[in-house]
Order: sequence, then structure tokens, then C-alpha cells
Amino acid sequence: MTRTGTATYDVSDSTGGSTDEDDLDLKLQGGDADRIPAAGDFVLASGGSYTHQTQLTNDGSIGGESISLGVSTVTTGEGTTEPDESNTSPADGGELDDELQFRASLERDGTLLGYFFGSSTSLASYSTVATQPDQTIQLSPPLGSAPVDFVFELEYPTGSTAAYGDRLAFDLDLTLNSRVSPAGWSDVDTTRVSLQAGAGQTSDPTITTLTQQEYNSIRMQQSFIAQGRIGGHGSGVKEHRLGPTINNPKNRANKDWQNNETRPFTLTYDPRSQIVTYSNQGTNDLTYSPLDTGPYTDLLIYARAQSAATTRLSNMRLNGDSVGQDIQVTNGGSAIRVSNVSLEEGFTLEGDAIIQWSRKKPSQNKQYYRLRVGRVTSRSRSTGSNSTENSPQSLVFGTRNGPYIVR
Repeated sequence: MTRTGTATYDVSDSTGGSTDEDDLDLKLQGGDADRIPAAGDFVLASGGSYTHQTQLTNDGSIGGESISLGVSTVTTGEGTTEPDESNTSPADGGELDDELQFRASLERDGTLLGYFFGSSTSLASYSTVATQPDQTIQLSPPLGSAPVDFVFELEYPTGSTAAYGDRLAFDLDLTLNSRVSPAGWSDVDTTRVSLQAGAGQTSDPTITTLTQQEYNSIRMQQSFIAQGRIGGHGSGVKEHRLGPTINNPKNRANKDWQNNETRPFTLTYDPRSQIVTYSNQGTNDLTYSPLDTGPYTDLLIYARAQSAATTRLSNMRLNGDSVGQDIQVTNGGSAIRVSNVSLEEGFTLEGDAIIQWSRKKPSQNKQYYRLRVGRVTSRSRSTGSNSTENSPQSLVFGTRNGPYIVR
């Protein structure tokens, strides 16, 4: 799939003192935030390294006399998509935090001004850096409209496969201060970095069709679920639910479900508001704020039907691009697993749902579809001819386009 879009992040300005009517206005590449890469994740393979340079300027009316840097983790997670990973246990979390090496510095006109973390001869462990207080570099002359360059470097050790498939997103909080003491004005702008460790990155999400048995074998740390089903027996009611579980939904909506009627549905997650929205044509939108913010590495699309009846999900699109598979089931269940994604950074799933019956109208949980989002903690792979799981591409270091982040 090819995805397009942008991601924006809020910027906070703070005042730690007073400097008459003057102010500071730190800019990153001319804006109030920077994102690395501009869209998508990049992959850092074993032995790989990455260096990024961001131009810092000051549009304020006074000079900035020092710049501070703090590093904070946004999301970190255990991978489930890299077959060569040597540590896939979810018990100890993702290993990329511990494996990653980090260094950050300031330069002016190609001349080194100092290191925030690391040194001229070595990089520092990311896990150590993320727990340290902000580090400060003094500026002489102060930062005005003439730029300085913020440089950070990442390395993933040669020979290590412990973090393959693991994903890490972190913020670099850059603070421009008006004076050497902490009492001056400060302007804080954020650079967000998103990366994945591994032997490479597929250009598309991995799509796998699952039999009922394979679906039952999956263990998932579920963050939220949406459902459309036939409601009360013989009542002509359909029931929609959204929340952490089916039995304990946050919201629900009811409406007549007509035999063999096509009804479009949409499931959307906005990471800025951290709100999930589920809609089905003819019902009020349902919303829910998940208790956790990810990582959401898997989407399970499941449909079930009774004897002499059919449930079909078709024309499904993830972020505007075709999933490439439909689900049509009679007298049983079938599913599609979408993996190798980072849905916590925002997504929209669209499709059409049809419930058809030829005898007595189904009731309650005899006919429905469910959309489950979270993290699969045990793998299930199709072995039949219906498997459409994509093979990883060659060893690469690259990016993927997407609204927010889709990996």
C-alpha cells in the first residue's frame, strides 16, 4: 500500500522568568516542530547507523544564550513481525531501548559547540540517556536569526538481533533559554523520532487470512474492539458496540438490520485526541478513549455466520488503500490479520458489511463482524493456499509514507 499524509505535534512554550517585553521563539527547520522521518518509520538494521541534522533559529526579539536537550520515550514495544528476532518475549518488553546507541551535539558553521549526550569518541546507551535530566550547551554569541545545527546520531550494534521488529518513538525536547541561569525565558520545541529495528522493512502491511482454528489460537493484548451484530431474536434490530471488550463496551447503538443490505462501516483512531470512532451507516457514531496508547501492531477483522446465512466484509481499505482481501463466511468464522503496522499513530479502516439469511433471522451472537485492535502476543500463520502473507524485502534502511506512522 502507498499512504500519504502528514503528522503534527503540539508545541509548548514555557516562561521561567521575566525579561521585560522581550521574547524567544525557537524554530526547528523554520517551524515549531520537526519529525524524523517526515512520514513513516525508518528501519535501523544490525550494524546500521543514522545521522540527522536540524537547523535551529530564533525568531524572538532577544538572543538565546543556551540550548538544553531532554530525551523522553513516547512508545516502545516488542516486535512480532521479524522472524529473525532473538528475543520475542513480551515479558521484558522491547529491546531496542537497550540496544540503541545515541549521541547529540550542536554545531555552528561546521564547528562543534559541544555534546548533549555522548562524546567525541563514543555514543551513549539510549536507555541511560532517556533517564537523565536535560543537558545544556552555552552559546556564544547568543542564538539569533543566524542558525546553529542540532545533530543527533543513532547506531544499532553489529551482530545483535535481540531488537529485530521492535519499535521505538521518542521526543527530543529542545529548550532555548534567554540567559545562563535557569531563571530566564525558555521556548521549548519538540523533535519526534520514530524508528524500527530489523533486517528490513516491507513496503506494505502484512495481510494474512486465518481459518477459525487459526483465529482461535491467536493471543492478543486487545486495546479496543468494534462490533456489528444482529440484536434481539426476531426483533429486526442490529447492535453495534465499541469499547475495551465486547461484554463491557463503552458505547453501543441499535438499528434495524435489513436482510442482504449493504452497510458501509468506518473505524478511525486519532492519536492527537486519542479517540476511536466507529460508525455504521444509519447509526450514530460511537467513540471511545482507549486506556492504553499502544503500540497497536495488529488489526484482526473477524466475521461469523450461522447455517444458511452469510456474513460478508468487502471493499476494505486501510488509510485509503485496499486491504486486498474480502471475508465471506457461511456456517462458521473467518478472519484477516493485518500486521506489521503501527496503528497507534493513526488509521482509518473502511469497508462494506452485508448480513444475509435465507431462513429464520439470526439472533445476537450467531451473526456478526468484529474489528479488534491491539498487539498479538503469539503468532498464528496460515499454511493453506489462502495465505497472503507478504515476504520481507531485502535488507534496507528506508521510510514509509503514511498518515501519522504506519510501519
